[in-house]
Amino acid sequence: MTPEIHLAENCDAAKEKYCYVPTTQKYLRDAWLSSHKLFIDECGRVYTDVLLNGKPLIMDAKTGSLYRDGQCLSSSRLKLGKLIKNYEKACQILKETQ
Repeated sequence: MTPEIHLAENCDAAKEKYCYVPTTQKYLRDAWLSSHKLFIDECGRVYTDVLLNGKPLIMDAKTGSLYRDGQCLSSSRLKLGKLIKNYEKACQILKETQ
């Protein structure tokens, strides 16, 4: 099931509580990982699919930046590249985040 998220108050990005936060307790990080489909891009960034008001978007797992049709909603400079579904590699990348 794709998680529903809400926007942060000051930008078009997800609230922090919907992101992967490496400083939370291990059981919370593990629960986050098990409840998301994960993708990586050619640069090794991790993304997940989410719903905002019932509409599908792609979210950067660490920053909460949201993408629709490859374009970042909060920055005209950020574009989404090709995503590859690779749960194991994505988990490894996130777990190595400090």
